[in-house]
Amino acid sequence: MRLQRVLAEAGVAARRKAEQLILEGRVEVNGQIVRTLPAFVDPARDRIIADGRELPRLRLASAATRRDIHASDDGPSALRKVYLLLNKPERVLTAVSDPGGRSTVMDIVKYPGVQRLFPVGRLEFDARGLVLITNDGPLANLLTHARFGVPKVYEARVKGLMPPDYIADLQRGLNIKTQRNARELGKRAGELELSLGGVKRVTQGVRKGAPAPEPTIDRGNDPYDKTVLRITVRGPLHTPLDELMAAAGVKISQLIQVGLGPLGLHELRLGEWRELGRHEVGALKRLAAKADHVAGGAVASGAAGSARGGSGVKRSVGERRGGEPPVAPRRGPR
Repeated sequence: MRLQRVLAEAGVAARRKAEQLILEGRVEVNGQIVRTLPAFVDPARDRIIADGRELPRLRLASAATRRDIHASDDGPSALRKVYLLLNKPERVLTAVSDPGGRSTVMDIVKYPGVQRLFPVGRLEFDARGLVLITNDGPLANLLTHARFGVPKVYEARVKGLMPPDYIADLQRGLNIKTQRNARELGKRAGELELSLGGVKRVTQGVRKGAPAPEPTIDRGNDPYDKTVLRITVRGPLHTPLDELMAAAGVKISQLIQVGLGPLGLHELRLGEWRELGRHEVGALKRLAAKADHVAGGAVASGAAGSARGGSGVKRSVGERRGGEPPVAPRRGPR
């Protein structure tokens, strides 16, 4: 099995980045520094260290499986793939660990029998909402790499009531700022799309049981007026979303990620997590394969095989075949 694939599936880095780590001499196999490619390893037997951290050795199903992996890099994966969906609370770090001792998503998600799970992407520390956790390195790369543009959807609660024409101007300004930042960094620019998700007015002094007054869409200074913006992001912003909005004069009081590609939170409560159903996993992999095809790349082997499966019947993410029970969510420590 190619060394860079083992590193990618263990969540060390995306495959291209893993290749760079090898060429820089930052990976050891059985005590020897590897500096050239291609390099092949047995993840069940070889001792692999990347940047000073030893990877767990993986038990393969059989000797035949081990031979398949040595024979072809497209052989069966040494890892049993796991896909989990978490509704992350605020003030929880989207990372495997934190040297500063802050709580991470992995403190909430306790999945027995599987090593080296990691979150896909980075939801802001003070934000809450959808976080995908997996051990599928190739799929994680397809979902997060700049050139694939897999959409992430947020709800942002901001103070003040915004008319639709102001939201259109705000979207235009944010995209110009994002493009300028990307040019300065020499990187690809992402794109934002804003829409009005709803308007909420908290009314004081209204008799209990009386109907609330109909909210008006204006940019009043009433501190109890709030606008809910629905923000779809495709590609990298290079600046945290709340900072980008603040620079445009819009302060976000609450940021929630509600979607990632075909996935949504639906009825998953804050602090709960669940395993994705097979149709949700299939929808993710089909999206990743389509994005990779449009970008002109080759789909990572783990995503390609499953993406070709399925009956071809279109279903919503939450819909399951008749008789397939929903996956029960689990609650982490509060």
